[in-house]
Amino acid sequence: MRLRTTLLAMTSMAAAPTIAMASTITGPYVNIGGGYNLVQTQHAHFAPTTQADGTTGNGSTSSKFRHKDGFTGFGSFGWGFGNGLRAEVEGVYNYSQINHRGGTAVAGSTSGSDQSYGGFINVLYDIDLAQFGINVPVTPFVGVGAGYLWQHYNPITTSYTNGATSRVGGTQGGFAYQASSVQLTTFRASRVSRSRPNTV
Repeated sequence: MRLRTTLLAMTSMAAAPTIAMASTITGPYVNIGGGYNLVQTQHAHFAPTTQADGTTGNGSTSSKFRHKDGFTGFGSFGWGFGNGLRAEVEGVYNYSQINHRGGTAVAGSTSGSDQSYGGFINVLYDIDLAQFGINVPVTPFVGVGAGYLWQHYNPITTSYTNGATSRVGGTQGGFAYQASSVQLTTFRASRVSRSRPNTV
């Protein structure tokens, strides 16, 4: 789940930028953002010949990789239909450090990182709070998306106490999906009408 802040630039003749009450989006929009990337522990399974657990045996092994700090960035271009429904194309990039590997036969220390990047096609629905008599510059929305992500492991190195070393690396892509339920804050440029007094 990511918290997103959208900046809508609606310009016209004789327009002055002011903060307006949030509402559903009509027409094209651009959305950019970023934040902290929190990745759950990943489970890995290795073939019998990899000897990835610090031993010299040929049995299949499994490990758990724990992630530490990371960040995410994303940008999208979409269209609001004016009835709360939106469709958009989104590009994403995620990065996180990996600082621990568990479930191995021999103790060791692990360092490395992974990153993922790709795109989604999202369908979202804005909930216009104004129809409930709530006038605030926040519009909650829900949505789902599907796309494709590539995951790249920068060499994740584990040095075991018995002197053995194993490395995991490479890039692999696959189908990805997401669901979102966050709040969207909008800042808009409102049209301002000006009149000029008649002069004689």
